[in-house]
Amino acid sequence: MPLPSGSPNAPDDDDDSPDERYASERITPRSRPVVGYFALFLGAAYAVLGVVLLLMPNGRLPLPGTYRVALGLLFIAYGGIRTWRAFRKYYR
Repeated sequence: MPLPSGSPNAPDDDDDSPDERYASERITPRSRPVVGYFALFLGAAYAVLGVVLLLMPNGRLPLPGTYRVALGLLFIAYGGIRTWRAFRKYYR
């Protein structure tokens, strides 16, 4: 059964998803700095986790050295992307 056109869950052509429609209502101006700092913290945490994986000796994890390095670089890249997107969204 198709959703009626007036339903709040029906996707519009203007939106990426139904959740984006209410994003501005969920993040109030008072909580916006806290959410921004938390997003920056998470991005930095992923990058730090990547550095820890890169600097960890070979025997500490049950991963081959190549996979450990690849996973560390992936975490660093993901943390950088998250930090960059959070900075653009909350501090520009």
